[in-house]
Amino acid sequence: MAVSGQSTEQENTQTFANDENQRRKRTPTKQPSATAAQATTSAQFPCAKHTHTTSTTHNKHTQHKNASSPTHDAMAMSTRHECECECAAVPPQLTANASVWALIAEQLLVTQRSEEEKILASCLSMAEMRSARRDGVRAFCNLMMTCRELYLDLPWAMPKWCLSDVLLTVDAYSGYISRAARQRMLIVDWMDTSQPALVRVEEEEDEDEEEDTSAGTSATPTSDTKDTTAAATTPAREVWLENRFLAYAWLGVTWDSRCAFLQAKLVATQRTAGGFWSTFARCGRVHFTELSALDAWAAATHDEQMDEVAVEEGQAAEGMEDTRDMNAVPLEPHQQEQQQDQQHQRRPRRPAVFSLAATLHNQQEADQWSELRDTALAGAQGSCVDLTVIAGLSLLAARDVNKLVVSTLKAAVDQVSFANVAHVRWKTHKTQRSIHGKLRVVERLVLSNAASVDDISLLASIPAITLSSYNCLQPLDLASLAGVKTLCLSGGRYVNEQQALATAQQLDLSRVALRCGTLQAAHVKLGHPETTPDVLHLPNATHIELVSTSGVKQVTCPPRINTLVIEDLAHTMPVIPEFEHAQQVDLNLKTPLTREQLADLGRRVDSLVLRGTTVAHMADLQDIPDNVHVQLMSVCVDGPVPTCVDALEVDLDGIDGYRGAWMSSAPSLVLPGRHPHRPVQDLHLLSGRKLLRVSECDLAGELSRCDHLILSSCSGSVSVSRIESLLIDAAALTLPRDATVDGSGAGSNTMTRARKQLAVTGVHDVAHCRLQRCSIEAFEGCIEHVQRLILSRCTFDSVDDLPHVGSLVLRECTTEDKAWRWPDVVMTGRTPAEMAHVLMQGKERCEVHSRRW
Repeated sequence: MAVSGQSTEQENTQTFANDENQRRKRTPTKQPSATAAQATTSAQFPCAKHTHTTSTTHNKHTQHKNASSPTHDAMAMSTRHECECECAAVPPQLTANASVWALIAEQLLVTQRSEEEKILASCLSMAEMRSARRDGVRAFCNLMMTCRELYLDLPWAMPKWCLSDVLLTVDAYSGYISRAARQRMLIVDWMDTSQPALVRVEEEEDEDEEEDTSAGTSATPTSDTKDTTAAATTPAREVWLENRFLAYAWLGVTWDSRCAFLQAKLVATQRTAGGFWSTFARCGRVHFTELSALDAWAAATHDEQMDEVAVEEGQAAEGMEDTRDMNAVPLEPHQQEQQQDQQHQRRPRRPAVFSLAATLHNQQEADQWSELRDTALAGAQGSCVDLTVIAGLSLLAARDVNKLVVSTLKAAVDQVSFANVAHVRWKTHKTQRSIHGKLRVVERLVLSNAASVDDISLLASIPAITLSSYNCLQPLDLASLAGVKTLCLSGGRYVNEQQALATAQQLDLSRVALRCGTLQAAHVKLGHPETTPDVLHLPNATHIELVSTSGVKQVTCPPRINTLVIEDLAHTMPVIPEFEHAQQVDLNLKTPLTREQLADLGRRVDSLVLRGTTVAHMADLQDIPDNVHVQLMSVCVDGPVPTCVDALEVDLDGIDGYRGAWMSSAPSLVLPGRHPHRPVQDLHLLSGRKLLRVSECDLAGELSRCDHLILSSCSGSVSVSRIESLLIDAAALTLPRDATVDGSGAGSNTMTRARKQLAVTGVHDVAHCRLQRCSIEAFEGCIEHVQRLILSRCTFDSVDDLPHVGSLVLRECTTEDKAWRWPDVVMTGRTPAEMAHVLMQGKERCEVHSRRW
């Protein structure tokens, strides 16, 4: 399963391809047991080592020796069990074991986090959070590959599309990334045709024939039965491919419409593909990269249907001729009608969910999109539809879409027709004066660049509205929005807004004039208001955010609230609402709070986030109870950090380095640096963290026993061990000076580089290790007992000493002189010699214009 492009999201989808390729090895047929439970905690590489364990019951699968096929590894499977299904596309009957294990597997994908996990997440970047979620998917794959029963049944026992948000992140639908990057997150090829070099170095020896205990037949074909087995292989493979394709569709894989497997199914006959499309219409997810791709899909479906009609008409004519010749008894009228219905009843060849990114150059293409939506995609739900309008349109329509993104920055639209759309994001043209048309069951509308719009009366039926307006020539009348439940205003001038503001249940006001003294909303966010009343009453608010609201002298609120966020960098202390208890208080103040104020807050909150200069001295936190979750972000550490602090991000202002002894108690620690690099004293005292992130610092020593360790653009020398998840960026992996093979110590090249970037002298006992932009001078001795190793944009000259790893991933790696490029591959369960052979086979000379370093 190849994914175009080289983004890290490839690792999500390529997991499945390599899992399938590794199924050529025998899978245990015993019932799930402790081995499966162990797999759920082994989330470090795509295919668990249990997948390759020889079966204790001697259930051998047929081993096809034709290694020339690019999908040989994936297709070499036992097929008898799956072939005996009545329909290849029908999900298997779930066993009790699969249902029980599904409950366990769901815990790997839980999105709700405890307070401790939320604190940890706040210290991770979005990319690191996605990586952590991918670990959950990887653990699920390990569990699925544990035995035959879970391999077949576990996907169907899981909730539909439970992996969709990880396999294709929301960023793939974001308007903030290019469409090219979006397409790199999609799966174009079902089987892993992009890695034909992934074959065994030595052909496997013929194994003795043994009884297949599950089927009662010999799994290895003899010379007498070879022809018969070969004849049955093709349909058997097709059955297996369909079932696995649909299983991954059920889990949430989004397929590119150009996927060769899907294209083959589009032109297949109803007799052979009807069952597939019946299931795919309930669980399949397809993305169309442009309008022409959707048109090609529709054309293929139409051509196949016309061919079938012609065949059926010919068969019917021949049947009637035969009937007359044989003087057969004619069918009853109801039998004829039933036969005709069966002949002409065709299941629609469509997905359950689709997404589309299209550019509309004229009204004809807009009409074409509407027609294809009502024909080829009839009955399918739209996930995300992104339409860019180049020329003026008289009508733009869309229906049954979760998220609709419309960009009309180059031309205006006369009328719109949106029906059953959950979320519309519309970037309007500067000549868009009003909005006309029909809006039916639209739940949320975000209108960007709305400065030119002067009539929004059509929006009155939408419960949630966001208006973003800057450089307004005239104020916008909000009288028609009096019944809106959620109202967000960003910039702009407004009139008749009091009623809409007073009755909305959720308010988000940024850089607008607030003339209303009482807001009934439960969720209130007020940022940089142009004018404010002296007293602001929030009688129903449970979520309050006040940003730069120094004009407000008093704020009243309920005694018990959920969240209070105050950010004010004015030199005067902002007003803090009086409350009895809050679940979380987040403060970023220019004026520090006193020790007494901090102690008072600590007695009334469950979680306290203090940023910047809100805290002047660590000693001021001593009176906060230990049961309060405290996060310190970008604060200056001038002494030992109290034990109440769960997460700490240190600010370097005013200090010349970090003291490990002062920060030894915080479970999550972030040490940002700057040039020149500041030293970290007593580095070993920072071991044993849930999270440790160090950037642009000078290190010396050893780090160990961390759940998450991130070292970025540091200098000095360090060794790491016993780490669950490790990320090292911009470093050099080299042997210690006294550990080189010839005993001469590290070479001059190594020592020169070590002065400029971090020298990593050892990576030992690591579950998940990612090295990016690193120079690797030696694998042997530097990397030991690593389960999953990812090399991204790294440089190394030799693969003769590759370590034993469960999984190896390469992305955009080259030799040190950038003259040669190593292949982009994912290898699981290979020996170092086999991996080295694959890398040498795929090594190719770099083109000058392709060196992006």
